[in-house]
Amino acid sequence: MSFREYNNDRTDNEFNQMRIKNNVMNTLNLYRFIGNLFEMYLPQLFNVIVEMSKGSEEEAKKRQDEDSSS
Repeated sequence: MSFREYNNDRTDNEFNQMRIKNNVMNTLNLYRFIGNLFEMYLPQLFNVIVEMSKGSEEEAKKRQDEDSSS
C-alpha cells in the first residue's frame, strides 16, 4: 500500500466518521426537539380538556337552575 492509498483511505474513513456523527447528532436533536414539544404542550392539552369538560357541566347546571326557576 502506497502513501497515497493510505492517505485516501484515512481521509475516506474520517469523512465517514464525520458523516455518521452528524447523522447521530441530527437524530438526537430531533428527539430532543420532540421531547421538548411534548413537555411544553402535553400538560396544557390536559388542562384544555379539563376546562372544556368543566364548562359543559357549568352550563348544564345553569340551564337546570333556569329550567327549575321557570
